[in-house]
Amino acid sequence: MSEPRIYTYKITFKGSNFFYFGIHKEKFFDEEYWGSPVTHKHLWDVYGLEKEILSCFSSWGEAKKAERELILPFLNDSLCLNENAGGMYSLSAMAKGGQIVGRMCKEQKKGFFAMSSEEWSEAGRKGGRKGGKRCYEEGKGLFGRPPEKIKQDCSRGGKIGGPIGGRKSKPSKESRLKLAQTARETRRKYPHILEKFLKAGDEARKKPIRVINLSTDEREEFPSISAACKEKSLTASAITGVLQGKFNHHKGYFFELL
Repeated sequence: MSEPRIYTYKITFKGSNFFYFGIHKEKFFDEEYWGSPVTHKHLWDVYGLEKEILSCFSSWGEAKKAERELILPFLNDSLCLNENAGGMYSLSAMAKGGQIVGRMCKEQKKGFFAMSSEEWSEAGRKGGRKGGKRCYEEGKGLFGRPPEKIKQDCSRGGKIGGPIGGRKSKPSKESRLKLAQTARETRRKYPHILEKFLKAGDEARKKPIRVINLSTDEREEFPSISAACKEKSLTASAITGVLQGKFNHHKGYFFELL
């Protein structure tokens, strides 16, 4: 009489490409066993099953190690029905587990959901300061680039993101009217903010500027952007766009702040 076995196996599902790896320790030789699925249990009732015994082992530990090595290469394969390989879970299993734990924490007011909005803000500020300090000390992220590189990247990002953002947003007429109304209400409610922006704009327009004719390379200096606009029939917002790197020129002119 043959002895009970410890073996790894593979189950395939007739009429589909699904597969499942497992391990089993028999109580008696040739015991009928088709796995103990949890996540995809319904598929065992939908399809016909075929089972292939892959290898036999003398100990449970050896068999568990072999099972893990079988599953790992396919752990996140959509056709592999295994969601766990020796304690390592698939991405889909972790996502489902995170959703379940998140709902429980929210219902029971635990962890993140036990904090008030003020506590969230304070925790975010503390985390930001710690992360920023560490990046500064290690010369990573923003602090790993020289000022010239940062300015160049910002200019390039603005040129790319501006048109793309404009094309994607495409607000309707109703949305534009609503935004305009919201802006008017904000200005009425917070007049000091409007004054601050107007003052900042006035100060920016008063800065000395050099106007360069790109065709002739002629250079002229003006005491302010406003003066340059008046003399050359230019637009202040367009000049600002050139200075910020959004435009290459305005009416054939390039500009530099003095």
